[in-house]
Amino acid sequence: TTYGPDQLFAYDNILALTEWWDGGSTNATPDAVDISGGYYSIATKLTIPNAANNIRFASLFIVSTIADALFSSAAESASIEDLTFTALQVRFHSASGTFCNLGSAAINNNSGLFIDGVYGFVASGVGAGGTFITVDTQYLNVHVGDIFGKDFTTQYSGPASSGYGGSHVLLDGVMHTDSVADGVTAGSIIIGNDTPKWDELVISVPGANVLNTLGITNGETVPSWKTVLDGTNPAVVAATASAGTSLVFSHRDHVHALGIGTTRGDLLAWNSTPVASRIGIGSAQTYLRSDGTDPAWSTIPADEVLLPLLGSPTYTHVEQMNTLFHSTGWFSGGTITDAGSATVNVAVGTGAMRASDSTVAQLLFFDWSSASGQAITANSIRYVGVEYNAGSPQVVIRATDNFDATTAFLLGTVVNESGTLHIQNAPWKIGDHASAMIQRSRGTSPIARDKVVGGLIFSESGTRNVVVSAGALWHGLTSFTVSAMDTNPGGAADTFTTYSAGGQEATGVAAWPNTQYDSSGALTNMDNNRWANLWWYLELDAELVMVYGTNQYTSAAKAGEEAAPSTLPNRLQVHGVLAARFIFQKSAGTAENILSAFDTPFSVLGVTDHGNLGGLGDDDHTIYTLKSTLTAQGSIYLASGASTPAELAISAPAANVRNVLGVDNGEATAAWKTALDGTNPAATAATASPGTSLVFAHRDHVHPIGVGTTRGDLLVWNSTPVASRLALGAAGTVLIGGATDPSWSGSPALSGTLTVDTINEFTADEGVE
Repeated sequence: TTYGPDQLFAYDNILALTEWWDGGSTNATPDAVDISGGYYSIATKLTIPNAANNIRFASLFIVSTIADALFSSAAESASIEDLTFTALQVRFHSASGTFCNLGSAAINNNSGLFIDGVYGFVASGVGAGGTFITVDTQYLNVHVGDIFGKDFTTQYSGPASSGYGGSHVLLDGVMHTDSVADGVTAGSIIIGNDTPKWDELVISVPGANVLNTLGITNGETVPSWKTVLDGTNPAVVAATASAGTSLVFSHRDHVHALGIGTTRGDLLAWNSTPVASRIGIGSAQTYLRSDGTDPAWSTIPADEVLLPLLGSPTYTHVEQMNTLFHSTGWFSGGTITDAGSATVNVAVGTGAMRASDSTVAQLLFFDWSSASGQAITANSIRYVGVEYNAGSPQVVIRATDNFDATTAFLLGTVVNESGTLHIQNAPWKIGDHASAMIQRSRGTSPIARDKVVGGLIFSESGTRNVVVSAGALWHGLTSFTVSAMDTNPGGAADTFTTYSAGGQEATGVAAWPNTQYDSSGALTNMDNNRWANLWWYLELDAELVMVYGTNQYTSAAKAGEEAAPSTLPNRLQVHGVLAARFIFQKSAGTAENILSAFDTPFSVLGVTDHGNLGGLGDDDHTIYTLKSTLTAQGSIYLASGASTPAELAISAPAANVRNVLGVDNGEATAAWKTALDGTNPAATAATASPGTSLVFAHRDHVHPIGVGTTRGDLLVWNSTPVASRLALGAAGTVLIGGATDPSWSGSPALSGTLTVDTINEFTADEGVE
């Protein structure tokens, strides 16, 4: 016989054991055992004998190859005391392996068992285990705390645990003696059963459109899942009410069948009895109308649909509103097509029209029939439309456009040009006119300045700061207010953003740039004495945007010929409108011109100063000479030969002499000529001579008379006749006329009558004066 030790203490070992101690672990009854720390592999279960006490296994990792409990005792073992198993980890290599199976006798019970912090798991590929820890219910003073058998179907079977602490199953039926041993099921709730013990009530999942709730009915003591909403149809509506006895609720969207209605569309109304009675569905486009006593189906007269009124106006109802608010014209159809042989077809269509030529005559909606083979006279214009025609609207072809837009309206025009028809479908459209107006507005002027409000005029302040007066912009039928702007830091301190064709250049700008232009998307420094443009845009959100001009120019006039930029940022394409342009000279402190894009379109600036012409310094005028080749003041250019310009210096004359540019017979080049000099003119002669001198006479020149030689001589034309000298006569003689010549005479013979028209004064002493 082999006997085990009386006391056994083993610490921090790494051992592979056949059994825990010699003697098969059953015959030896040590007084004290403490095995703690270490790694053990064991092949034989330890059966703890009766009367064993003070046995402790702690802080161990154990590998069990046993196909049974690792720790056990006889089924009716007795007087075993104070067993401790704590901080153990066990790996089982048999699906039949468990941690312990400790029995107890009904008398001389085992007492004192502490199990805490025990973790067990089954090696890979072995399979699931059974009950991880089993303790006989006769075992006294048992504490089972933190345990977990990872791969075991049941964690614990035994008496309720004493003491405190330790994790355990909520409804274990052991540690909680007032509970039924139940696992956890999704959706379950805990109730007190009739035992009474805490018990699991498993959730009851209903079918579609059915609702279960936790409830209790009369006579029951334990709640259970009750069907409160099901698929049963509600009762048919009856003449009298009933409280009902069903404990099932109605769906909120339930529908009671009406016991009275028999046909789709029936209505329920209370008759004169009064009881519920059936009203059959009315005819199409009728409505239920009250006569003050009963409802009945009726049509809706437009003149009974009243409008909100002030006082007692002339027009009160919807029919009148339709007449006043809408117009004669076309809705759809009516297309004019070439039917061949100088005829047209006009399709059916829809529209509205008045019976008389009055804007307050009732507006009538109608359809018209097609018209085929309508002849178009050769080389004529014909107007195709629709007319009232005494209440039977018809297509009509007219030679003049005399459709009054009340009793007739236009569909289009047809021109017959020598047998070829030119058709224009342009009907008098009135449908959806609000949208059509917005479409027209956005199509012809997407963003426009409000001319009544005015404003949006650009000017300058400070150092190249931009000032814009307040105004408004329209986009379709929406008005956008634009507040006044001033980019002067001392003013409103507004700013603007700049762009080129290459994209955004700068933000938060206050002073307009005066040294660059946009050269194909790249900002380029301007040459000296050049002009360029800045283009200004306003956005609907009242932001100011500047776009650089696309070139530089030799004059402001040339810059004025530049077109607005063709490449704009996306924001300006949909939100912006061109408002102004600045024309400026490089490095200038103010703009040469500030032009508004509103009211007056940009125009090409005329040149009023020759210096504003471009290319004055370029040698590209082959038919002209350059001013730089003039060497002396007063010089002029003339051609000294074919295509040979030459300088002709000025020829300054003496006093009372004038030189002119001229050319004499036989000369090929003009030269300075003396036109007026100091030479006396020739004396008058008996006969005339045209002269040959090329010098002019002074306007105040005096010719001497060549005949006279002595004081008193007279000039007389003789018999030749030429001018001849008549010497002064003797004293006292008079010049008398002869038959042919005058002569001096001392005693002339006088004869004839003296005739006096008026005697001015008569004096007796002096005679006639």
